[in-house]
Amino acid sequence: MKRLTFGQRIGQSSPQAAETANVWDTSSGRQRLQGMIQTDPGDTTFTARLAQINRTYPRIDLRPTPFAAYMKEKVPGISWEPDLDVCLDFFLRFNRLINENPDEASSVLLTFLRKHQIESDWSGWVIFAAGWICLGFSEVFRPDGKPRAAKFFKSYWTAACSPKSRKAVARFFASYTANEELDRFKVGSPHRTHFRQAVNFLRRYSGKKLETIFHLYEQSHPACNCLSVKDFDHIDTAMSKVSLWFSAVPRPPISHLLAEFAALKHGVASGKAVTELRSKLAKQKP
Repeated sequence: MKRLTFGQRIGQSSPQAAETANVWDTSSGRQRLQGMIQTDPGDTTFTARLAQINRTYPRIDLRPTPFAAYMKEKVPGISWEPDLDVCLDFFLRFNRLINENPDEASSVLLTFLRKHQIESDWSGWVIFAAGWICLGFSEVFRPDGKPRAAKFFKSYWTAACSPKSRKAVARFFASYTANEELDRFKVGSPHRTHFRQAVNFLRRYSGKKLETIFHLYEQSHPACNCLSVKDFDHIDTAMSKVSLWFSAVPRPPISHLLAEFAALKHGVASGKAVTELRSKLAKQKP
């Protein structure tokens, strides 16, 4: 029997290949997806497309992971489904290059891992491909692949452990938490009215201690504890940051001040970052 190259095996679409691909993938997520395959050729839903790609390219092995489930639970307002076109594009590019130009294939895989974390996390073939590079394939003599393997390994872990990456993740979660804070003060909520009144109290009693102003506010609103002394501190700082808000004619919406307040409270650089995330989340809603 003729031995196939890695590129031929990773791209083949025979039933035997599908069976082989599933041998080392026993995840319940993959099994659930296989049971959800749609038979309607006109079905373009995510699940149907996912099943179609897995049937056509069994070695691509697209499936949900524990990380995706964790993020969906922690940040339910964001879609954690991968862009299937991106998944397929990188798979085919790597498949084309691995035998022709292994160094370029390694670079493609690193780019996929760095810039498309959701998509690469869903792509089971990435584990196989990374192992292929790190074990010295596709050289005739495996030691010849050591420089490429060492470069790939070092580049991957340098990026994965980079403080810059960790800070980016921290900023995202801070922005998401700030966005949830804004949900408390959405239009029509009584808390939004309380926020406006807090702003008025801070302006009316400007110069007094925050504790004194908050005590006066509490006396006027004994039934609600949606704001605290610390919140008054953040509101006061937000007011100074958007001081033009008070002289503009007509005045911008109070949402500008609320965004700055939420950003200050949750350690986000600016209210703009919070509103940008809020806008993206709104576009994702069905």
